[in-house]
Amino acid sequence: MSMANENSLKPKKTNKATKRKRDDNKVVSMQAKTSFSGPIPDPRTLKGYAEVDETAPKKIIDNFIAESDHRRSYEDKALEATKGDNRLRLILATIVCLAMIGFGAILAMTDHPVVGSLFAGTTLASVLGAYLRPSSNDDKQNDNDNDEYQDK
Repeated sequence: MSMANENSLKPKKTNKATKRKRDDNKVVSMQAKTSFSGPIPDPRTLKGYAEVDETAPKKIIDNFIAESDHRRSYEDKALEATKGDNRLRLILATIVCLAMIGFGAILAMTDHPVVGSLFAGTTLASVLGAYLRPSSNDDKQNDNDNDEYQDK
């Protein structure tokens, strides 16, 4: 090994004054955390944005309003589509049920009274049972209402 390499491997000596100076230089840090829950930033944060760009708070609030309007519009369209689907389902079910009952009546009048009565009767009973039974969505809504009441 060369002399330069041997010197670089040895620990460097420091004097006490340097050591003491390094010990005296302490880093003190303080952290502060704020939190805000809401759809838009808190007023202090909006003020900070205004210091960078004076139009930023208005843009943030306008964006929130536009997003909220869009969400409501989307929910309204989804509700209308669901109502349309339910209406179509009801119309088609009515047509099928009337056809089944009519077919059962025709069977009953053409020398097949037992089969026709069973055909029309079971169709009528199942349809009435389906309409008179509360829907599963109503049960879920009642459960959610009860859960919310119990949480308070």
